Amino acid sequence: MPTYLLIRLASILIVIIASQAPGRSWTALVYSIALGHYVMSIAYSKGQVKEFLGRPLALLTMFSFTVFAAALYLVRLPLFILFGIHHAFNEGYVLKRAVPCDGQYAGAFRTSATLLHLFLYFVLLRHVSSIGAIDLASLYLIFLGGGQGMGTSFLWVGLTLSYAAFFYYLYQVRPLLRFRDLIENCGFELLGVVAVAASFFIKIQFLQIVLYHVVFWCLYPLPKVIKSGYKDLIVYCGMTGIVTALFIYISPIGSADYRLPYLSFLNQFLFWSYVHITLSFVLSNANPSWLVELFRPGIEPDARPSGLEQVQPLRLGATAGPGRRAAG
Repeated sequence: MPTYLLIRLASILIVIIASQAPGRSWTALVYSIALGHYVMSIAYSKGQVKEFLGRPLALLTMFSFTVFAAALYLVRLPLFILFGIHHAFNEGYVLKRAVPCDGQYAGAFRTSATLLHLFLYFVLLRHVSSIGAIDLASLYLIFLGGGQGMGTSFLWVGLTLSYAAFFYYLYQVRPLLRFRDLIENCGFELLGVVAVAASFFIKIQFLQIVLYHVVFWCLYPLPKVIKSGYKDLIVYCGMTGIVTALFIYISPIGSADYRLPYLSFLNQFLFWSYVHITLSFVLSNANPSWLVELFRPGIEPDARPSGLEQVQPLRLGATAGPGRRAAG
């Protein structure tokens, strides 16, 4: 059974249901779930943090990246762009363990998947004109020559070529894949064609993709947690639920005596999104191998959990050793 494809489908279904929430209730819900994800990702990244802190000048590097994230927030670099890169890396490399590292075309396949998801992301959001308080008009002017929205020939040509490259390299690596792995590695990309067709009739929003991303990474560890036992499942679900509920409680739609105003809650979401994404480039294994090796040299990226992005619950009392494999 293609477990992770089913998790992707479940994540999409959750987004569709959640999108029915009205106005600011919807945005506050997305911000709350995302903030909960950021907290949980740190809690379950102890192994990656330990590896990174073993490097010379690790604390200075971590501090520098945090300051850099704060600077991105202050200059208001569109989160739209930074998240798109982060999302594309995650989608392209989350299943990289399914393709052996020594395969001749394995690296090219993962790169083509990343480019495909990057173009797919921008095509799906080609109608977006703003994100919360961030106006994207200047972004269109700079990167797309003043075109109307992002539905330009550049994006369509890029999407077409990236699909062609993706399926070419998929064909090259298919002897390395079991049938289940083959479905896992191309099923979601095939769904992307359906999503593009739907985008002509439905205006897909930035926060819908953000929520999909967050929900997917919340559900992603479940197969491994279930195998670990119901006690670990209760701990993981309980912690995730409690943290998310706390953010909803203090959000503009919460019932706390002190609820954050909408703009303040938006700013919290934006700031911690910049921090989370920036640190994920340092700590996550759902990135290209060269990026993993840059910050944590000597790590076998295909044999480790995915850092900030794979919230990998451990057996109670266990530690993350070098030989622990990712879920699946």
